[in-house]
Amino acid sequence: SDVYKRQALPGVTVVLTGRTGSNTQIADDAGSFRFIGLQPGDYVVRAELSGFRPFEQRVAVAIGATAQVRATLEV
Repeated sequence: SDVYKRQALPGVTVVLTGRTGSNTQIADDAGSFRFIGLQPGDYVVRAELSGFRPFEQRVAVAIGATAQVRATLEV
């Protein structure tokens, strides 16, 4: 079986794209990123870092809710 350790990846470029355009964040030292003040709707989150396969996930944002995405980048 394949065993691997998950760890935070600082410096990941994270792009959030929705109907009104896109916004980019860089993951901090803990591998975290945050987009605030979003309008309700559907978005696509894409995370990229050199040497890894890009990660992409669709996410729906609702009024008053917090959406969490756990991006996993594979070598």
